[in-house]
Amino acid sequence: MGWWSSRSPTLPLRLLLSYLSSSCSSKVTQSHPRASTIELFKNSAEDDDGCKSSSTGNSISVEEAFRRYHLLTHEFLANTDRYRYAKHLTQLFCGLKRPDLGFSVLEVIMKRGFDPNIVTLTTLLKGLCMVDKIAEAKELFYRILEEGYPCNEITYETIINGLCKTGNTCEALECLRRWNSRVNVSLINEALKPNVVTFNSLIHGLSNSCQWEEATGLLNKMFGLGVSPNVVTFSILIDGLCKDGKTVEAYKLFELMFQRGQKPDVITFSSLICGLCNSGQWEDVTGLLNKMLGLGLSPNAVTFNILIDSLCKEGRTVEAYKLFELMFQRGLKPDVVTFSSLIHGLCNSGQWEDVTGLLNKMLGLGVSPNVMTFNILIDGLCKDGRTVEAHKLFELILQRGLKPDVVTFNSLIHGLCNSGQSEEATRLLNKILGLGISPDIVTLSILVFGVGNSGPWKEITKMLNELLD
Repeated sequence: MGWWSSRSPTLPLRLLLSYLSSSCSSKVTQSHPRASTIELFKNSAEDDDGCKSSSTGNSISVEEAFRRYHLLTHEFLANTDRYRYAKHLTQLFCGLKRPDLGFSVLEVIMKRGFDPNIVTLTTLLKGLCMVDKIAEAKELFYRILEEGYPCNEITYETIINGLCKTGNTCEALECLRRWNSRVNVSLINEALKPNVVTFNSLIHGLSNSCQWEEATGLLNKMFGLGVSPNVVTFSILIDGLCKDGKTVEAYKLFELMFQRGQKPDVITFSSLICGLCNSGQWEDVTGLLNKMLGLGLSPNAVTFNILIDSLCKEGRTVEAYKLFELMFQRGLKPDVVTFSSLIHGLCNSGQWEDVTGLLNKMLGLGVSPNVMTFNILIDGLCKDGRTVEAHKLFELILQRGLKPDVVTFNSLIHGLCNSGQSEEATRLLNKILGLGISPDIVTLSILVFGVGNSGPWKEITKMLNELLD
């Protein structure tokens, strides 16, 4: 099947395509299309040595992309070449997350009397989903259906995945129902049957919203359609169940993997270990780590981070530090999450000398503290009554170009209120509002109980009323 079809769609779809391309057509179809396109294209690809078409996998240089677009806009180019260039350019632009330029290519080719087929439309649909333009993607998808274009499995997979990633799982399920109705009409045509990738997208969306009955129903539907769940399917479900505290159900799925001949990977094990750590099931964690090593799987940085963070939260900093050192022995480099977890544990146990040493080690390895790291330090210092040092760290956040969040301010305000510095807390509240950060319920609770009637309550009430108005 060719990339372009001479079939003319009815007016609504043509108008929709023109509408979707209108936002950029003025930029790339001016009297000097080459210069205009170069300017736009370099904004998205200036750091790439070569650009790769997402569908074909062939590298296309930036200069070649410009040349093809330039040829596309000239009458002397033969139709077969023009459509071939249009195919590559549409793929290229959508792959670079610039569907607007993809629609510009579409507009050029439509002006020459040819209209896109389902392959072209699916490419553009994917481009919209990649940049989270889900409203436009839905509109395009439903127009494609209304116009009777023969959607293939890639079309459905694209829209379902896009919907699930943006939290529109119910609409994704509706798309699956439409797909199933086509499958039934086609007597379970293998080319139309949803595959494991589609089911994984849906199960991921349902797991994120804790819709376990629906997620289990989809798993059973997979079995019914003869679609075998893979390691990704099981890992999604196990991770979601563990995050919801359902470690028993997660472990049952873990055992089912072996029964169905699926070998868990490091992601599966890490998710289950996280769930067991959170519920304090340390004996099971040890057993799981032994099983992991027995299968020839090595814990990665994420696995170590989970263990270190959980041990620190339980005040077991000595064991956490041993794991930290083991990371180096195994050739793994700790990241900002590793250091922040350890710093948190050390701050909570008042081991400030060790905190200083860890910060020096962190900087020596080229790992930069982030806002979370600073928040941990500021909170720890404030709880220890060292508000002057905490405020210096706050100023350092600003100097480093990091943006403090409401958690940063809550820790500082709490520390100031506890040390009787109500006026300073008020000035800090002013600073919060000046930075465009909205106080949350925690901020209000700290101020109500921390300032009370002894501080500048009228001034604080006035500021909060202005905020709420």
